[in-house]
Amino acid sequence: MYKEIIVVFSILIVLKAVLAPIYTYLRDPKGLKRFPGVSVAPLTDLWRVWKQYLRTRTVAVHKAHLKYGSIVRVGPTHLSFSTPEAIRHIYGHGTPALKDDFYQTFNSTHLNVSDAQDRDIHSIKRKRFAIAFSQKRIVELEHVVQDHLRRVSRILDSSKGEEVDMKQIMMHLLLEARYQLQHITTHFVRERVSMDIERVDAGLPPLDDLMTTLVWDRNREQPLCLELGELVTEAQNLFSAAGGNTEISLTNIIWYLASNPHVVRRLRAELADALPLHNDSSNPISYDLVKNLPYLRACIDEGLRLRPSIPGGLPRVVPKGGMMVSGEWLEEGTTVSLSTYTVHRYPDVFGLDPERYIPERWLQPGSRDMQRGFLAFSQGGRGCLGRNIAYFQMQLVIAALVWRYDLTLREEGWELETMETFSAHTGSLPVVVTRRE
Repeated sequence: MYKEIIVVFSILIVLKAVLAPIYTYLRDPKGLKRFPGVSVAPLTDLWRVWKQYLRTRTVAVHKAHLKYGSIVRVGPTHLSFSTPEAIRHIYGHGTPALKDDFYQTFNSTHLNVSDAQDRDIHSIKRKRFAIAFSQKRIVELEHVVQDHLRRVSRILDSSKGEEVDMKQIMMHLLLEARYQLQHITTHFVRERVSMDIERVDAGLPPLDDLMTTLVWDRNREQPLCLELGELVTEAQNLFSAAGGNTEISLTNIIWYLASNPHVVRRLRAELADALPLHNDSSNPISYDLVKNLPYLRACIDEGLRLRPSIPGGLPRVVPKGGMMVSGEWLEEGTTVSLSTYTVHRYPDVFGLDPERYIPERWLQPGSRDMQRGFLAFSQGGRGCLGRNIAYFQMQLVIAALVWRYDLTLREEGWELETMETFSAHTGSLPVVVTRRE
């Protein structure tokens, strides 16, 4: 008898799992049937889960947009958008859209500035870090990056024309720089936080690093008195923001440069005008000399456009009362996102051959429109806090590498592999590095 009950109960569970999505789809409480859907996506989230398991979700969503148009249903209540105009609706300043519950997967014992869904909590936390990631504050720490660039130069000089994995070089460069930028002398964030607490208790002045913002107010006069759990989770997030996906971006940009010698020649010509005396690895290239070089910035932005470190759409939720996105009225509870990978290939904004690496496109008339369609660091009030420090590091590193070394791929046309999780991690990048005469 018990066996029969279990069988019947199992059948009911299966029927509910199959029929409930069909019933919801037919009832269409959010009015989403008017949008084309991918495969079984209107019925279940299994399509997105499967593509994520295969680590091909972003490319699959991109292909869906090419087939079905600018709005595609990728889940029972999830719409993916692909046009630049949707950026300000979903991510722009003043958008009513809320962060999706997806971000709860990153939650620790306390919320940090990145995963806080509540607007007021996020605003308080973001203001706390604004001074730490200001351009002025970051430039004050230039010596940290320069120290590690000198180490990298010594490593590359010693390679003597042999292959070097530039992904590993970039990973170690940025990892060490991030530790030093935050004055983390061990692998344990808790110890560094405790060090600042002890300094507050002893009445000592704050240390000169980014993590000072976790302990002191913006004027460095009063301690913030945050709970230890909040300090730890914010410190971990700060560690990521101070370097985070920059290693991925630099690896991609180096690959594009090594694949396009004509781009390197033009970039070197620009550097030659700015750095006539900086041809010695022991002589650091000052950030002041490269920060406003247009072609250097174009080379970086073009790499970020084609291979953003977070290529997928960051999910937002339509709030109570509904909202308009790209001319479509959406009911509350609908999840919306915009595929960075796809919008960066929008030909009406980025011009002809959007799949090709062409830095010159950023120097043409209309480049301001391209910036409005540029989502590598997201946009709006929840845009990436580490944007300034990322550009700061990338400009220094790319300028130093291109000026001092010839970078050659093992074979022409070699493709750098990408493995997508939340970020689009790269594979190894073997490059023959030769010191320029």
